Parts: sequence; structure tokens; C-alpha cells
Amino acid sequence: MKQRAIDLEAENTKLKQIIKENAKRKADNVNLSAENTKVKAENVKLKQAMRENAKHRVENAKLKAESLQEIKMRERVEKTMLDLDRRLRSGAIHLSPEAISDIASRELISALILPISAMRFCTT
Repeated sequence: MKQRAIDLEAENTKLKQIIKENAKRKADNVNLSAENTKVKAENVKLKQAMRENAKHRVENAKLKAESLQEIKMRERVEKTMLDLDRRLRSGAIHLSPEAISDIASRELISALILPISAMRFCTT
């Protein structure tokens, strides 16, 4: 009987230890669950930021395309103006200064990019 009491006491001690370990695991689970909730909230914010970044990338691509179009238009206008200037200087074209200015103005208005001061060669 005495041995039985000792065995039961030892088993009781083991069970108390198991209960403590289980309580610790439950506390760890609660902490992990709270951390998981925080991570999920951060994930939602990151996904939203990624969507906004995607929108900005699309907008930047559009602006880049517009910028490239503007650069090409400027190059075409500049080439046209240089060609016109070359022809005028070579005598291949005989126009009055008013006609030259009118042609240059139409080119600039159609391009909507070069200032009038860029047409310095039209006064010659």
C-alpha cells in the first residue's frame, strides 16, 4: 500500500509537469496566434501597397511613352527646321522672311513644344 502511494505520488508529479507544459504551450499558441494576426494585417497592407505601386508603374510607363513621343516630335521639328534653313541658305528655296516665319510657326504650333526663340535662323 505504501508503494502504491509512492507510485501514485510520482505519477501525480508527472501529470502536474505535463499540465504545466501544456499550459506553457497554450500560452505560446496564444502568442503565436496574435503574431499571426499581426502578420496577416501587414500582408494586407503590403498587398495594397503593391497594387498602388503597380498603378504607379503603369502611370510612369504612360508618362515615359509621352515623353518619348515629345522627344521624337522635337527631333522631327528640329530636323524640319534645319532642313528648311539649309535649303534657304543654299538658295534652293526663295521665301520672304514672313513666309519663313509662317512655316516655322505652323511647325511649332503643330508640335506644341518648341518656343519661338528656338527659330533664331528664321530672321536671316
